[in-house]
Amino acid sequence: MKQVKWALCIGLLAGGLWGGAAAFAQNGPGRQFNFSLALYMDAIKYEQNAYGSADKRRSVNDQNTQAFSLPFSNLDWVSDDSNISAGYESSWFGGKYSFKKSNITSFGAVRGWVKFGRPDLYLKLTAGNDNDFTYADALGADPGPRVYTGGTGNNWQAHKNPDNITQGNGVALSGVWNNLTVDLAASQFSVTPHKTQTPKPGTVNTYGDTEDKDFQYGGRLGWSFGDFGKVNASYILAYSKLGSKYGWDTKNLDIVAAAPDAEIWNHHYGVFASLHPLSGFGLTLGYSGIVTKYLDGYWSVNGELSTTYPLIWKHAVNLNANCKLLDGRLRLRTDHSMTVYKDKNYNTFEIAGAAWTQDYNASSAGQNYAEIQHFFLWNGLGAEYDLAQFGEGRKMTLNCYARNLLRQDGARSGVIEQEYALIRDEIKVDLQAKYFFSETISVFAGLRFQDALTFRSKDLTGQIPGYFLGSMKMPRDAIETIDSKLTLSIPVGVNMAW
Repeated sequence: MKQVKWALCIGLLAGGLWGGAAAFAQNGPGRQFNFSLALYMDAIKYEQNAYGSADKRRSVNDQNTQAFSLPFSNLDWVSDDSNISAGYESSWFGGKYSFKKSNITSFGAVRGWVKFGRPDLYLKLTAGNDNDFTYADALGADPGPRVYTGGTGNNWQAHKNPDNITQGNGVALSGVWNNLTVDLAASQFSVTPHKTQTPKPGTVNTYGDTEDKDFQYGGRLGWSFGDFGKVNASYILAYSKLGSKYGWDTKNLDIVAAAPDAEIWNHHYGVFASLHPLSGFGLTLGYSGIVTKYLDGYWSVNGELSTTYPLIWKHAVNLNANCKLLDGRLRLRTDHSMTVYKDKNYNTFEIAGAAWTQDYNASSAGQNYAEIQHFFLWNGLGAEYDLAQFGEGRKMTLNCYARNLLRQDGARSGVIEQEYALIRDEIKVDLQAKYFFSETISVFAGLRFQDALTFRSKDLTGQIPGYFLGSMKMPRDAIETIDSKLTLSIPVGVNMAW
């Protein structure tokens, strides 16, 4: 029933937008109504979860499973891979409305813009919550230039693009003067007053004033060399303060920070060069980073404490390239990204119940733990070939893209001769055939293979409470484990855009 309702809604909307497009077409050159609809689903899907030494592991979630979806057994077209958008563009103003599964509850996302000035000297103001604002050319790669931030669990691939100075939300002002571009962005500013969680020592109901504060601003300089390429430097400053992590200094009776992450500064930066040295060949190089700064010290009931690791510096390099061969019928692209950094955030190892994993290197006791080395490496390679052309605007293409993401997190102690290692290695291959009814309407079907491996070292599994059966003596009898998640699917879909 849900699918029928969606089909009716989409059909009515598409019909109305088609009529609207015809009406707007009468406005003449420079004004254009646009609409896009992407529908995606898995016609068939097989999933297998295999866990190393499953017979020795306690949790029901660590047992081997497999699942198979019959052909078209679940016609759920509503996901983040499916989306719909409509907008209007003219030479000097425009707007767009779109929605997908993740923003349906907020009734979609919007973006609007307006320009003032001349074609080679103007200001452009853009605002909305669908407002990615980048300058470097990703050359078809998705995601584009990035720094991996070291998330955990299902968020282990988390990353940021320092060139996107709005991070997708806010207000951006762009000034263009011939080849020079100056961009500014404001994405967040909020101040919420609070009171201390406890009264002032020696009083019953005298509370102090604290506040939550968040802001994020960005800026960028770009220079174009015409058809040869462009270069730019981007920067984002983000700050957060949590009033709940402030309390009373019982000695001086002042309100002071009670945790190292009561205030956090994040500096995102990047320098990029997007070049086209040869006809049909593009290259984008970039270096970027994120510097996270916690408080150097904080107060506790034991007095003043120093933060063990107050500064974390993440470095990343990116390389993207594409080229066209055989008069443009064959298109090749490759994209690579590497991030390295070190810290002492033992949450990385996902050891539930260990008291020292709860904070970001939050106490002087952190000096007893070894540094964690983090390494991320992404390698991707894609090819698209026009198999056949059936007149103007009609063609069939074959597309293949393969990529691998390797993440290694490791810490070694020479004192007790232990090594914690958590390695994730994911391979994904997409093969897709697409048929174009016209330049604006196409259908596709494909084959997707995805395999994700997770390795944990012996010393690491020996520290995870409840990981193995209770009869094992931990960590002496612990063993390393390798888990895998294999997925095979046949995705199908429809794309419409005009």
